[in-house]
Amino acid sequence: MVDLFAASFSVFWWTCSAGISAGIRVDRRSVSEAWPNSTDEADDRAYKLLMELGHDPALIALMQRYHLKTGSLKELGPNDAQYVYEIKKTASGIESRIEEGYNHIMLVGDWGGRISDYIALRIRAPPGDTVFRCPKVLPTLLHELAHCRFDGSADATKHMLGDTSDPAEKQFRDFLHQLEKEYRELQRDLKKGKLASPQQCRDVRSRTSAATSAVASATSSVSSAVSVAMSHQYLTVARFAIAVLVIASLRKMLRWRAGNFVKHQHVRTRGLRSDHRNGIEGTLTYYDAWRGVWCLRRHNGATQMVRAANLEQIG
Repeated sequence: MVDLFAASFSVFWWTCSAGISAGIRVDRRSVSEAWPNSTDEADDRAYKLLMELGHDPALIALMQRYHLKTGSLKELGPNDAQYVYEIKKTASGIESRIEEGYNHIMLVGDWGGRISDYIALRIRAPPGDTVFRCPKVLPTLLHELAHCRFDGSADATKHMLGDTSDPAEKQFRDFLHQLEKEYRELQRDLKKGKLASPQQCRDVRSRTSAATSAVASATSSVSSAVSVAMSHQYLTVARFAIAVLVIASLRKMLRWRAGNFVKHQHVRTRGLRSDHRNGIEGTLTYYDAWRGVWCLRRHNGATQMVRAANLEQIG
C-alpha cells in the first residue's frame, strides 16, 4: 500500500512540474574562478547577468518550443582552454580574434541527437571588472543554443564567417536566424503580457508547490484511513476511494498543460520539427488531458493532436 501511494505521488508531482521550467542552471563557481583578480562586486554583476540570461522567459519558451536543452551556463574566462582573446596590429589596422563562447556537446548519438553538457559565454572584458550588458551576450547564447540542433560547417573559418556555400553551415544559419526571429516575437509577446513574466513563473511554481503539499497531506490522511479500513475489512472500498482521489487530482493537474487555449478557438501550428506540419490552421475541438494534447480540426475536416506549446492563436 505504501508503494501505491509513493508511485501515485511521483506521477502527480511530475504532472505538476511538467512545462514549468526554472530556466538554465548557472554555474556560480565558474564565475568566481573566471577572473581571479577581479573584485567581488564584478563577480556578483557577472553572476546576475548569467542569471538574467538563463531565466529569460522568452528564451525559456523558445527552448521548450524546439526542445533545446543544456546542463548549465558558465562564464568563459582566461583559465578555460578554449578562451581566446588576441588583438594584433597589422599594416591595415587592428586585427582581433575573440572567442565569444562555445557549446560543450557531450554526446552525438547515431540517431543524430546532440546532448549539451554546458554553454560557456564570455561576459567580461580583460582584466575582468567590466561586465557586458545582456543585449551584447544574448546573440552568442542563441548561437550556441543553435548548436544543440546543428553543428554547422566542419571548416572553422567558414563557420566563423557564416559561409552558407557549405550546406551544413547554411542549415545551421537558417536555424539560427529562425531562433533569432522567434525570440524577438516572444519578447514582443512578453511586453504585451501574452507571455508569463519571471514573477508569474515563480508564482505558478509557488502555487504548484502549495498544491502538491496539500495533496501530500490529503494522501497521508487517506493512508491513515486505509489502515483503519483494513482492520475493519473494508480494503476494497478504501482502494477505490484512493483511486478516485488520485485520478481526480491528476486530471485537475493535467489540465494545466492545456495552456491558455479554449475549445472552438482558431489556432495555427508552429515549432514542429517537420516544416510541412507548421502553419496549419484550424479549430480546437477538445483537450485530451491524459495525453496533454489538443485536437485540432483542420479546414478540410481532418484532425490532428497537437501540444499547446506548438500552437498559436490566430487574430
